[in-house]
Amino acid sequence: MKQYNNRKELSKDIKFLKKTLLDIDTKTRYIDELFHQWKTTSPDSPWYEDRESMEEIEKEAVQNLIKISEDGKSSQWCGEHTTFEDL
Repeated sequence: MKQYNNRKELSKDIKFLKKTLLDIDTKTRYIDELFHQWKTTSPDSPWYEDRESMEEIEKEAVQNLIKISEDGKSSQWCGEHTTFEDL
């Protein structure tokens, strides 16, 4: 299992797979596996649970964002919008 340090490493590996593999099913399976490895090993992943320095507020924010997306709730702005026009 590869240990990722950031998303750029994942992108580099995915680009390599896309260039070298011809079979779409195999390519998709490998890319999916790399994503799951990044998800659990990289400090810049919101799913990374082993981060020692992550503060409790950050953990709660990540959990809330995941809950919102799973529940299908929108996070779009619901207030007034200000339009600026040049005169």
